[in-house]
Amino acid sequence: MSVVDFRNDPRISKDDRETLRDHCRELNDPLSLAKKLGVKVFCEPLPDGLSGHLIYDESRGSRSGFVIVVNSNHPVGRQQFTIAHELGHFVLHRNTPQFRHAVRSSKEGKVIPFPGANRQALNFEGVDLPRGQEREADIFAVAVLLPPGATRRAPEYQMGQPCALARRLRLSTTMVVRRFEELSFGETF
Repeated sequence: MSVVDFRNDPRISKDDRETLRDHCRELNDPLSLAKKLGVKVFCEPLPDGLSGHLIYDESRGSRSGFVIVVNSNHPVGRQQFTIAHELGHFVLHRNTPQFRHAVRSSKEGKVIPFPGANRQALNFEGVDLPRGQEREADIFAVAVLLPPGATRRAPEYQMGQPCALARRLRLSTTMVVRRFEELSFGETF
């Protein structure tokens, strides 16, 4: 992964930036960050190929109007990453048309158009985001789940035990191992 400096990204509001700064001082779970940002998270069974999605649905009672739906059939480590990834879309991309195009009716379980929606793009599995946005959301997720300073202070990092940290945080071992390698080589995103 390459270094991305989110600290000065103009797409991130001042309030979101302060929330992120506070959250990333320690190793925290993404659910606590979602709550601080006003995004509700729901675990529901989704199709196998879909880890989760960010949608605008005021009926679900989130402060921001946005909710994350994560696949309850996936392992906890994958769910954690998915929540952080979708928060990346919320923080960086929520003002783009892709995230304001549709809402999901929680009563009927079907996708219905959001006012002004592109009616061609109502199937979430068919919504293709630019590859760059997906990559940014992935990088954001790793930065939120394993912030550099907090990760380096973790006893497991200092003892070179990525598997132990992955177990403690309920994250993917592969992701934690890669993050340890990145931090060892000076990556600081």
